[in-house]
Parts: sequence; structure tokens; C-alpha cells
Amino acid sequence: MWNNLGTIQEVTGIQDDVMATQMGLSSQKFAFLKNNTSILPFTSVNRIADKLGINLDSILCEELNTNDLQNNFKGYFQSLLPDEYKRALGSKSFTVRNILKIAKKYGFYKEIQTNFSLNELTFDSNIDFEVSVQLASDLLDSISIRVPLTKEDYDLMSYGNAFHFADTEFGKILSECRTPLEIYEHLIRVVHHVEKNWSYKIEAADDKSILISSYSNENISDLYKRTDYSSYNFTKFRAAMACHLTKYIGLEGATTSITKSKHRGDSYDQFRIDYSNLRPLSSA
Repeated sequence: MWNNLGTIQEVTGIQDDVMATQMGLSSQKFAFLKNNTSILPFTSVNRIADKLGINLDSILCEELNTNDLQNNFKGYFQSLLPDEYKRALGSKSFTVRNILKIAKKYGFYKEIQTNFSLNELTFDSNIDFEVSVQLASDLLDSISIRVPLTKEDYDLMSYGNAFHFADTEFGKILSECRTPLEIYEHLIRVVHHVEKNWSYKIEAADDKSILISSYSNENISDLYKRTDYSSYNFTKFRAAMACHLTKYIGLEGATTSITKSKHRGDSYDQFRIDYSNLRPLSSA
């Protein structure tokens, strides 16, 4: 049983404290039982099987197939989303997880979770699934209304996204770049690896900075015509993400500034990335 539970946690990335909560146990009780491989209460095992959408026997008796687990969980976690967020305009689950980290940082994660009817298992897992950009923008709006988001917040939201593609063809191309301009030129060429909803254009570049315009697709444009918060938040988010890309060539210290953010009528963002103060990562 513990082997199967361990496999579930390994495949999904669900942490002990969340498993404990979903089983109806305290973190201390769960840790004690796990460390001593003690028999879990039947009701607790039944609860987690129900929460994960799997058969109880598969936890108690069978050897779990990790591929089946991942595929099953992907569909199951998707089904837990509120209806208005199920239709995806590109996968935003990674972004949403980072946004929820900000909510935890400021102490209103549970409130956000309740208000948006988000199942804790869905976003504590590392299973990537399709989630609407509407959810990401609504969460950003909800948080930014409560507290002014800082540069560090946008960095936290965007950092993982910038490196989420390290093992993809896009990441391999970036790792072979030698200058910031090369990185942003490749960003333009293979932008579909980073954002399915936006395209980018280099407006100007010199040896110290680069000016990039970002254009959203028609669906996203319509979304942002209805809200001012999201347009600004996502401009900051994408600017911070682009800022982190220079770390692929072993440098950091790039900074960004927003020059335009317009989402009424024509929908586009423009931000400048300054890399005049780049330095080796090891010197940080």
C-alpha cells in the first residue's frame, strides 16, 4: 500500500501535507504512519482513492502503472476545474501554480481556493494539463486587487515558465545562443513553445537593450478588452519571463520596463529589456 501511495506522490508531485489533508489526517499523524509503514485507516485510504479518481483496489493490491496513472490523473484533474475554466486557450497550469504561490505568500490562498472552487490536489500536483488563460487572468486580478504585486512576485510567477522548456527543442536552441539578441530572435521564431496565445516582434535593438512588442491572438484580445487588470498583469508577467531568458547563456541582471500596454481597440504590449548590467550567474 505505501509503495503505491509513494508511486502516486512521485508521479503527481503531491506533497505529504496535502496528502494528509485529503486523507483527513494531521500532517504529524500522516508522517508517523508513513515513517513506520503502519497500516492506514481504511476510511483515509478510501478518501484519497476517491479524491484521486482511482479504484481503491489499485492502492491496496495492484502494482500501479505510472503511465496510466499520469494519463488518468491528467483527465481527472481537468474534470475538477470549474466549467468556465475548462476550455483552454493554451496550457496555463504552470502559470496558475506560480500565481497560487503568490496567494500563499500573502496569506489568502484558502480564500482564493474557495472563491474559485479550486481543488487543492489539482494545483499541488506536477501534472501538466490544459487550463484556460481566463483562470490565470482572473486569479491575477483577484490577487492584485488585494495587494500590490512587486517585481519579486512577477519574477516568481515567470521564472519557472522561462525554464519550463529547458529540455525542449526551444530550450536547446536557447542554450546554444551567445548573446541576448540571439535569444530574443529565437524567441520570435519559436514563440509557440512559450506562449500559444501571443506573438512577439523585435521593434529595436542595440548593444544595451531591446524593445519587444507582444500581440495577443483574437480570443485573448477579446478577453483583455473586458479588463484592465489582466492586460497590465500579463504584460508584467511576460516581460519578467523574457527577462529571465538571458540566464540560458549564464548571465543575469537584465531589467524590464513597460513602455505600452493597450488592450482597448488594438491589443498589444510593449516592453524594453535592458541588459547593460548583465553579469555572470556565479557572481550573484
